[in-house]
Amino acid sequence: MSPDILHYLFGVNHYAAKVNLEDITQEESLRQPASGGHCMNWVFGHIVASRNSIFELLDQPPVWTAEQVEPYRRGTIYTPQPAGLRELLSIRDDFDRSQEILAAALQNLTVEQFERRIDEKKSLGQSLAFLQFHEGYHIGQLGLLRRIVGKDGVIK
Repeated sequence: MSPDILHYLFGVNHYAAKVNLEDITQEESLRQPASGGHCMNWVFGHIVASRNSIFELLDQPPVWTAEQVEPYRRGTIYTPQPAGLRELLSIRDDFDRSQEILAAALQNLTVEQFERRIDEKKSLGQSLAFLQFHEGYHIGQLGLLRRIVGKDGVIK
């Protein structure tokens, strides 16, 4: 794994999230799966909120404030009327803005910085690779949630 590979993979994530959210309305984004779990809005917001962890590792400013992150943090219990969830279009704009920041930071990351240990167990690169996996996992959920709200799959 290298900064270039991560740059590429986060670009794939960006594309996959964007196409899965094409033509999704705010109302559809808030529809909870019948079997339970989070709606598309929460999953997408969680992705953007999680980018704050990436930016912290890369010494970049957070994309969202702590207040904006709160409804999307891990462990949040879903309710039929989710309080504090943002407009889907606003999340999309913030995701695009975060992608620009992330792409620039990864392009400027040296191999030496990438391999630097951030603690006794892992390097910066390993931490970033895990966060890329985490994001990809949730983007896969967006594809399934898209079908749950009655839309055709877009990645075939």
